[in-house]
Formats: sequence, structure tokens, C-alpha cells
Amino acid sequence: MERSSAGGRYVSINSMEWEIKVINEEISKQIDEIIERINRFKVEPIFSTEVDSRKKRKVAETLTENELIEIFTNLIAFSQNANSKLFGQYKKEGKDISELKAKVDANKELIAKLQEEAREQQALLDKIALNIPNFPDESVPDGEDEDDNVEIKKVLTPREFDFTPLEHWALAEKNGWIDFERGEITAEALRSARFERLFKKTGIDLQPDKISKKYLSYLAEGTDLLDGAKNLINHLFGKTRMVLATNGIADVQIPRISQSELSKYFDGLFISEELGFPKPDVRFFKEMFSRISDFEKAVIVGDNLSSDIQGGINADIDTCWFNPLKDENDFGILPTYEIENLMDLIDLVK
Repeated sequence: MERSSAGGRYVSINSMEWEIKVINEEISKQIDEIIERINRFKVEPIFSTEVDSRKKRKVAETLTENELIEIFTNLIAFSQNANSKLFGQYKKEGKDISELKAKVDANKELIAKLQEEAREQQALLDKIALNIPNFPDESVPDGEDEDDNVEIKKVLTPREFDFTPLEHWALAEKNGWIDFERGEITAEALRSARFERLFKKTGIDLQPDKISKKYLSYLAEGTDLLDGAKNLINHLFGKTRMVLATNGIADVQIPRISQSELSKYFDGLFISEELGFPKPDVRFFKEMFSRISDFEKAVIVGDNLSSDIQGGINADIDTCWFNPLKDENDFGILPTYEIENLMDLIDLVK
């Protein structure tokens, strides 16, 4: 099994000095235990009692391969995360970032290859798993069906309701507990939903629709800029094309951008409400790119890991997480780059 290193060379995982304790004999033992449980509940087994050794070996090899890919991917991801954080530090110290950028780009390609291999291995494991039935708890008596399950005694009385209880997904839909980024609530519904939740939780007696309209009207007037934003845009203008991509509400974003002193520098404003899909949906990016003439490649810069960075990953473009507060990345979403100061972006888009 070959792997490409960050430097472009190829190495064999089998030759690496790792003490990986994934032993085929142990996996084979686990398979034997599964077969024993299957037979207890009179279910058609995936293997005969005398298990074909070749089948057992195939399962063991698949599990081992999957484990190796996961370990290797985690190692590269750890290196990628560490390198991404160094951009701001190198900038402050006046160091050349070209070598660091090359490492990050190489790691990005390697991670993509490993993830594809992991998907292939997982597909094999899923195929195996689909042939294994769900097991009852160990306390369930042996037998074919509920007729073999003798009731010994009842404890307490099941609660009765004077209404029909709803499933949790029905409650979520009814109360608006849906994440807009997942495309499960529209921008229109979100306008009032946020205040409905707030007022219900706090007991405030106000009309969500009226408060929402007032809030959005004030929000549309806000054109404050982040520190360094004006200098950054002035520097990049004419050297690269820039567009804005937002999940914000159109009635808010259009007036606030048009009133901003930076609006003249951007070639387009793309709003999820108008495109029909929110970030991180890959369809948002496909639609946006289709509207940009002579589009070749891009990097998305944003402060939101779940929408901006994950969206860029879904669209297979470079990503830059703007993290001025130095927050910990606990989401498992890996940006290509990470910066703390907007001006650090200059060296990344050369």
C-alpha cells in the first residue's frame, strides 16, 4: 500500500516503524464471537459455523487497511493544522512563507487521496456490516421471536397522555429548531424564528415579526469594517478578483454592502437566499462559480468553520480561516490556511 509524502516521494506504510496493534488473529476471534451470537438468535449466519478462513482473512485485512488509513490521515491532518497556524507567526517574524505554503498545498492533496481511499475501505466494511444483523441485548432470552421471550413481571405503569406525542424530528420542524446551514429552514422563516425561540425561552411578551423587521432594518445600516479590511482590499484590488459570498438575508446584505466604502472593489455579491442554497452546500459554490466569467480557481476566506470553511472543502477549493480571537478548532474541519490578521492574506493569494 503506497502513500505519497508531503515532499512528493512515495513510501510504503508496511515499511514504517509503527507499533500498530491491529492483529488479524484478534479480529478473527471477534468474528467467531459474532457468529456465536448470530446462532443464539436463530439468524441466518453470514458465514457457516466452520468459517471459511479466506473470508475471515479478508475481513481482517479490510479492517487493518482502514485503521492504517485513519492513522496516516490523522497524522497528516495534525501536521496540516500545525502548519496552517504558522502563517501569522511567519508574517510577524518576516519569514518567507513559500516553503510553508508548498507543504500545506502538498498535505492538502495527500489528505484528499487518503480520504478517497478511506471511503473505498469504508464501503467494503459497510458491505460486510450490512450482512450482520442487529443483536438484541445480552439479557434477551435465546429464541427466534417474541414468543420465546417470557414476561416475568411488570414494573410501574406506562404513562398515558391526553395528546398524541410527536417524534423529535416533528418537534424540531414545528418549533423551528433547524440549522439554516443544513438547508432545513428558509431565510424567510429564519427572520422570525430566532426571536420566537428567544421570547419562548425568556418569557418576553413581544411579537417576533415586528421585532425582526426592526432588527433587520438596523442591521442593514451597519457598515463597520474590521481592522485592516480597507488596507487589505486596497492592496488586493487589481491583482485578483474578489466577490462576496454570504448566508445573510438579502434585504440586509444588499443595502449594507451598497453603502459600504468597499463595495466598488468587489465583482459580485452572492447571497444564499438568491442562489437557492446556503453555505456549506456545494450547490451554492457551483452556482456562484457558474456566474463568474473565466473562473479558474479560488480561495474562500471566512470566520465560520461550519459554513465558510466546510463549504470551501465541499467545493474543493482552498480555504482560509480568519481566526483573530485564536479560537480552538474543535469541529474537525481542517482549513488550508489559518490567519489571525487580515493582512496575512496578502502572501497567500499571490
